[in-house]
Amino acid sequence: MISAYTMIEERIFTADQIAKLLGFHRKTVIKWITDGELIASRLGREYRIRESDLDAFMTRKQIKRKDQEK
Repeated sequence: MISAYTMIEERIFTADQIAKLLGFHRKTVIKWITDGELIASRLGREYRIRESDLDAFMTRKQIKRKDQEK
């Protein structure tokens, strides 16, 4: 049986990974999440952020990844 839904794989990041990727402190990333600026899911004591939500946030805030600044 073939499902009508296709599974799309998407990278998932932690707050620490995003902090390192964007060059901000972890507490800043957590503040974005708790203020509702960055969409995240809570898994235990950690937040998980989908790559598509990170990309949308970066577009809104006009933030570039550290490795893309040059």
